Amino acid sequence: MWTRRYSARGIFYTGRWHQLSAEKSGKTIDDYILVNIGTGTSIFYVHADGYERLLGSGLGGGTLLGLGKLLSGSKEFSRLLELAEEGESQKSDLLVGDIYKDNDSPIVADLTAANFGKVHLQQTSEADQIASLIRMIGENILLLASQAAMMKNTNHIVFTGSTVAENLPLQRVITSFREMLSLDIIFPEKGSHAGALGAWLGGEE
Repeated sequence: MWTRRYSARGIFYTGRWHQLSAEKSGKTIDDYILVNIGTGTSIFYVHADGYERLLGSGLGGGTLLGLGKLLSGSKEFSRLLELAEEGESQKSDLLVGDIYKDNDSPIVADLTAANFGKVHLQQTSEADQIASLIRMIGENILLLASQAAMMKNTNHIVFTGSTVAENLPLQRVITSFREMLSLDIIFPEKGSHAGALGAWLGGEE
């Protein structure tokens, strides 16, 4: 039911559902971690012989809508993304650099030490809090996905699902760790429809 073939122009579904082909770069990827972010999140390992579900998380679109409503009063997905674009997560989050201040930090100073760790210390806007919420969701899902990738000895991670598709704030959080973690992160153009298309093709087979 999942992504079958990927190219720079979008997803193309074929009978060889395990193959992920990046035609623009001329490379073919036969194994990857698939992260489907819907209401919650499911993480799969896709390989030449099939696929296996590795783990999941309650963090996802339901978290964004639920906590987003509590924080901002809005239950509209599009409005929450607008707020995230306007806000600055570092005004709500406690960063490693905030702890070490003028001292040399042993790790990257911009890393999050505590999500929402400044909200009780200073005034923050709704937009800042929604930006922090999206960062919390993205960082924790990527942490799980990167651990799955390490376990399966692959650096390719494909993100699908309605919560991440066209969600630029969430995509930016995820891709901000690309170089640090040496990951090949892919957002298929039609990733929001991967499950539906895969189920339809699966029914035909």
